Amino acid sequence: MKDQVENIFAKLESFELLKKKIGEREKQVYVSSFAGSSNSLFVQEISKIEKQIVILLPTVQRVNEIKVELSILGLESSIVVADELSPEILQEKLTAIHQRNNFILVSVYDLLKLQLPTKENIAKNTTNVEVGGNLGYDDLIEYLNSINYNRDKYVEQPGDFAVRGSIIDFWSFSEKNPCRLEFDGDFIESIRHFDPETQRSSDKIEKVTLAVSIQDANENAGDIFEYLPDPLIFVNQQELERTFSQDEKPGSEKFDEIIDGELKEELFEDENDAENVLPNKNDNEQINISDTITLDKLFEKNARWIIEQAFDDEKRVQLNLGEVPVINSSYELLAKVLKEHADKNFKIIIAVENELQGKRLYDLLSEINAEVSQLFEKGSARIMVFPIKNGFIDRQSKFFIITDYQIFNKPYRTKLTSKTKYKKSRTKDFASIKRGDYVVHETYGIGQYAGLEKIKIGEIEQESIKILYAEGGVVYVNLNYLSLVKKYSS
Repeated sequence: MKDQVENIFAKLESFELLKKKIGEREKQVYVSSFAGSSNSLFVQEISKIEKQIVILLPTVQRVNEIKVELSILGLESSIVVADELSPEILQEKLTAIHQRNNFILVSVYDLLKLQLPTKENIAKNTTNVEVGGNLGYDDLIEYLNSINYNRDKYVEQPGDFAVRGSIIDFWSFSEKNPCRLEFDGDFIESIRHFDPETQRSSDKIEKVTLAVSIQDANENAGDIFEYLPDPLIFVNQQELERTFSQDEKPGSEKFDEIIDGELKEELFEDENDAENVLPNKNDNEQINISDTITLDKLFEKNARWIIEQAFDDEKRVQLNLGEVPVINSSYELLAKVLKEHADKNFKIIIAVENELQGKRLYDLLSEINAEVSQLFEKGSARIMVFPIKNGFIDRQSKFFIITDYQIFNKPYRTKLTSKTKYKKSRTKDFASIKRGDYVVHETYGIGQYAGLEKIKIGEIEQESIKILYAEGGVVYVNLNYLSLVKKYSS
């Protein structure tokens, strides 16, 4: 069924129109807003002809949601996610895109402002370690010490190394996973990746890179475009301008130039709410942020831009995409919406996370509303397993898709459960936070940690983190979304 849905998307007139415009290779293409998950679906389609795609998003949560969607769409092997801009994480991402011809880079807007080592500097400070290579046992230990790697009992994060007899473990800043080298005298007999949580070895590889930390590199004269020869970059005009404003605080002259009063009122119920969606500079305190890169200079780079534009303009490509109505778990409203669009000859798909959810929803809707049951019988509406986050309406092609996440207001996944993420455990990080400590929530900002508390949502009891805010505000965070909270460090 997934293939059937993807074939429908490939034929949408909005997608065909934009593909044709991209084929003309203009430097800047302005488009009306992508609705729902249409941006992920379009990237899946355009990735068949574009080798380097960059998607920039305002928050880490959106980055990880898009990562899940693209993975579900079959692009997992092409994705490079820069969801953290700390040096040890970013260096591995730079190495990954430097070594690939085809990739989809997904990150936050601040990536564009970073001062980074040049490709030449990265290459100069990176060594290849190979099975049967010339690097001996003592030479490797001496080199790890000379480039300031931390010797410890176990390797748990980039920059660590450990020695146990004929085995040397290290986690290079240029590698996604830590590596285990087994020596026979001065001869490297095998190289394997291993899990830093369990310390168990996994796949066998022929070579690995060993890199100096970019914090120790002295030549941060480059930017992300050093690694992107001819990328196609997807951005939102408002977010892009906000990122490159001189003063991003609400109420400032520069802020008002970028977001006029009417639009600001539409975006934020309270002016203080605006501060919570602006880039958090504390996240990048160890990375150099350039104050010389401007929006004008950005568009001079060797890149092509797909720019979502909120206001109508004659140069804007009209995609004719719209959001689906808000359902709020109302089956009566859902039935009404489906019937209205069926009467207008729309192709209707209800996308669900799995087959069990699809069967339950089909039985429920068929029992509640006879007209919806007839839509299913006639084939006017279909339920398909296709776990994207949000549906959308394509008015031109008369196509309507809504997801079970939207129908029931469910939070979307930010990771695939089948995939192990090789990085320092956030659970270990959070264990260091004590009751009364200040923490930062990605959406709501700085609050005070008040411990764990069980809360009941519907019939389900969930253990959650309790965060206190000013004037009696409280936010509960399900432990599955621990990545949204971290200790306040300033």
